[in-house]
Amino acid sequence: MTIAIRVPHLLRVPAALLVCLSTSLCAPARLTRAESLAETLLAEPRDRLLADVAAGGDPRRGALVFHAAHLACLKCHSAGAVPSPLGPNLARPPVGIEAVDLRAHLVESLLEPSKTIRPEHRGVTVIDHDGRSVTGLVVRENATELVLRDAVMPEREIVIGKDTIDERSDLSVSLMPAGLANLLGGRGQFLDLVAYLEAVASGGPDRAAALKPDPALLARSVPPAYEQEIDHAGFVSEWADPEAAHGALERGAAIYGRVCANCHGTLDAPGSLPMAPRFATHVFKTGSDPLSLYRTLTVGSGQMVPQGWMVPSQKYDVIHYLREIFLKGRNEREYDPITPNYLAGLPKGSSRGPSPAATDPWRLHDYGPFLAATIEVGRDRGGIVRKGFSVRLDPGGEGIGRGNAFAMYDLDTLRLAGFWTGDGFIDWEGINFDGRHGAHPHTVGDVQFFLAESPGWADPATGSFDDPRPLGRDGRPYGPLPWVRMRSVHHASDGVILDYRVGDSAILEATRLEPVSIEATDGRPLPVITRSFSIGPRSTSLAARIAPDGVAVTLVAPANGRGPIADVRLVSREGFQILEIPAGDASLDLAVALSPGPAVALATAIDAMPSIAPTFTFVGLPSRSLWPQVLETWVERGDDHAPIAVDRLVPPNQNPWNAQLRLSGLDYLDGHGDTAAVCTWDGDVWRVTGLRDTDGRLAWKRIASGLFQPLGLKVIGGSILVGCRDRIVRLVDLDGDW
Repeated sequence: MTIAIRVPHLLRVPAALLVCLSTSLCAPARLTRAESLAETLLAEPRDRLLADVAAGGDPRRGALVFHAAHLACLKCHSAGAVPSPLGPNLARPPVGIEAVDLRAHLVESLLEPSKTIRPEHRGVTVIDHDGRSVTGLVVRENATELVLRDAVMPEREIVIGKDTIDERSDLSVSLMPAGLANLLGGRGQFLDLVAYLEAVASGGPDRAAALKPDPALLARSVPPAYEQEIDHAGFVSEWADPEAAHGALERGAAIYGRVCANCHGTLDAPGSLPMAPRFATHVFKTGSDPLSLYRTLTVGSGQMVPQGWMVPSQKYDVIHYLREIFLKGRNEREYDPITPNYLAGLPKGSSRGPSPAATDPWRLHDYGPFLAATIEVGRDRGGIVRKGFSVRLDPGGEGIGRGNAFAMYDLDTLRLAGFWTGDGFIDWEGINFDGRHGAHPHTVGDVQFFLAESPGWADPATGSFDDPRPLGRDGRPYGPLPWVRMRSVHHASDGVILDYRVGDSAILEATRLEPVSIEATDGRPLPVITRSFSIGPRSTSLAARIAPDGVAVTLVAPANGRGPIADVRLVSREGFQILEIPAGDASLDLAVALSPGPAVALATAIDAMPSIAPTFTFVGLPSRSLWPQVLETWVERGDDHAPIAVDRLVPPNQNPWNAQLRLSGLDYLDGHGDTAAVCTWDGDVWRVTGLRDTDGRLAWKRIASGLFQPLGLKVIGGSILVGCRDRIVRLVDLDGDW
């Protein structure tokens, strides 16, 4: 994650708006259509274009464009003292071009690269006895051999024996692809690029060195090293085999449905992003052949960012799916057939790149003892808990994702919505987990019970469980109940305690998995949980829906609890087990045991359970430090003399919790700018110090986890406030271990 934290002058914009992201490819692009940028620039009066370069072109911004890897300018050209691989050295004035004509020459070279080709830069194509074709620039030649610099991989020289050559021909077109202007972000970038080329051509290597961008601005432009060696021809040629093509189509369909369909839509329905192309009717400005589509996925295009999470095989799978489903038979003008000539022109590298990840990072992530998220209990869409707060109940310090018993509260209604057990927590569907759009996770394992959407506590004023909340577009009530208020969540001892109010009464609640089980009628062991309540003084009686009928529920008195519970009743009413608590001026501690098994068996199991301590006794006690480690990284500082100064705070991506650090918010905890709080999309908050240290070292400490997709953070009055999807969370350190 790159965060702009110092902007001393000139431009106050994110670096991502200045630097186009990259690829290592420079294959000839298919000529684009009239609406493309290249066609627009060609049709424009040349005098006006040249005047606008002088008036608005910025060489520093142009340097960022030139060095961006997606244009691959440096693959063929140098701009300084080093030799130029294929094209002319741009830091030397073109031979025979007067200074007054330099700008016009540069514009023509960019827009019409084949109009004038100097003999020393004209490529040749050689076909040998075996029919193999090689295109490149002549490096040297004698009576017995010809040495070419490979046009695809300019760092490689190819030695060809003249006695093996069947045909040799000079190219009528430039090795520089036509239509490269279409890879620019707009006319302004073209003006900036020409201004840069003019500056280095007239100013020489010293001017080129002065304009060279800070590497920090281009850090995200560097593709993985394996992209240099990808066997594109091998991937595409496999589609000729029906079995391989079918496998690619199935894998591509899964990727498209999970990630792409939300923005781009399907054949039947538009996507959610109006500017995202509908592929069945779209005109591809940067080419729709497989290699051009691969480049788009690798580099990005327009407002589409590079899909860096995809490895090459996944890119080609989704490309095959897109071509076969959206282009073939529907958008034929964009469906480029795979011909022998096309295959022969593809890069024939030696690598397929890495395999798709065998493990999913969202499954490895230790989210801590709880996780706030929208989760559905089951899969019939009747069990969606939008403000779900799930807690791991079985012992273990590896986070909720590795548990075997779970309870989920609804923070809007303060009901215990579900209890489930089994090998696994959820199926990890959803945009912040597996990237699936328009989806939410579901519980996995065995649902022991589910309490349908309804108030968890009755209105203290009327005793009614009627739900007064407004209905959303889906016909379901939303928002918090007017008579309940969620106050906080406490890390207490090794558990989690909810702190809320019902009417004028303060309530603490904790759920515990008991080390006993009861036997079902078919002999299966069934788990037992207890819900413990510490209830403050209350001016009215209270009633809570504990579970649906059919779940065994028994009242339990905590050891050394406050207040008598003789007047507390459990009753069955309207299909629910209801806990009725009388009004009183004194605090009251009680617990209920629940199991999906027979009530008689539950009563027997209670005798074997360990004693239950009142919930309030745990609040305020020091709990074990969940994240004691301090991890060290560093700052990659930007150049204060560049158009924008960007410091890259390197996050501790390797950490004991396998936590993903997709940073989503930052604010300072002190007035000196040395210490900050940082939140992540995956629910963590970190404290980072050393932002102003001259040695550039950073110390990271994880201070919170399990929040609902935080997308913003603000420090107000010394308190850390985190903007989550379900609520604004204020973090409070009660035992001073931050």
